[in-house]
Amino acid sequence: MKITGFATSICTFLFIAAVVVMGQESLVTENRFVTLINPTYDEGYISLSFEPVGDPALRYRVYRSEKAIISESDIEFATLIGEIDAGSIPIKDYPGVDGRYYYAVTVVENFADLIPYLNTTTNPIDFTPIPEVIDTFTITSFDMEDGTHLLNIQFIPASVDHTYNLYTNDNPIAEIGDTAPSTTAPGTSGFFELTVEENTPLFMAITVINRLGVENKTLIPGRNVTAGPFLIESKEGETVARKTEMVPAPQPTTVMDEEEEDEAEPSVNDLIHQNLQNHFYRGNYEKALSNFITILDREDLTGEERSFASLYAGQCSFYLKDYEKAIKYFVLSKEIDNYRGMADAWIERSLDRVQ
Repeated sequence: MKITGFATSICTFLFIAAVVVMGQESLVTENRFVTLINPTYDEGYISLSFEPVGDPALRYRVYRSEKAIISESDIEFATLIGEIDAGSIPIKDYPGVDGRYYYAVTVVENFADLIPYLNTTTNPIDFTPIPEVIDTFTITSFDMEDGTHLLNIQFIPASVDHTYNLYTNDNPIAEIGDTAPSTTAPGTSGFFELTVEENTPLFMAITVINRLGVENKTLIPGRNVTAGPFLIESKEGETVARKTEMVPAPQPTTVMDEEEEDEAEPSVNDLIHQNLQNHFYRGNYEKALSNFITILDREDLTGEERSFASLYAGQCSFYLKDYEKAIKYFVLSKEIDNYRGMADAWIERSLDRVQ
């Protein structure tokens, strides 16, 4: 059969195209690129998983950016989260700032190039940090015609974009768990309303939920939980509202000049709150406990600071399921009367786990 020049050209074109496609397929499938990159938002962090290449000895670099990572120049402006091996998948990322993020993963030893949307994410993942708990709240009571009493519970929202839950109980509230809230309020309002009866003790706690639905259930005496009950008593024909005082939190450090502040070491209060923010609130109880132990070894602690740190060292031990050690810390936290109610509630909860 005779082949014309036109047919020959067509055959040549198809052959070259096939070679190019086969070469690209070889480039992609040849253990050089990770696949199936999947970032998911969890409780205050992003969990990033991906399918590694075949060699278990290889290491991977994980990058984060606020814009799509498509070229090598995008890598230069991205944040390197870390360098890991396959055994560290998935990797946790704490961007720290509310936003939407893209990710890319490259192979360190083998091939550091990018194939857009193969070893980079196609769509951004929405992220927002775990919200801060409120600083404090106040309670005002109003007599109603039916003999009940309306409580107005006011607080300063950490953010108007957040939602706030009010929890109540007739016993000290040591943890929230799966308990349903008594009522919920948007951050734009800054208050709850609750109807109560006389001679009924009421403990209260307020938690905050971020815009992605993550609830910070941390309880901090003096900020978002009462140590004693709020009680409206009927006395000789008169109704008297007796409000529990909020447990005082450790006071902030004294304001200093900029030069003095640069030279000064962090105060104990600063160390405690940094540890809560950086580790305890994020569920890293082992690291938080280690830091609390270091703080408790100091000789310059006040009774207030020692009790406060002991209370949270006990909670770290509780969440790590070392209940006997937790009880020891809770007992130490009772040195200050203001923490006794919380400590007793935690001790009872720990004893239930030991038995």
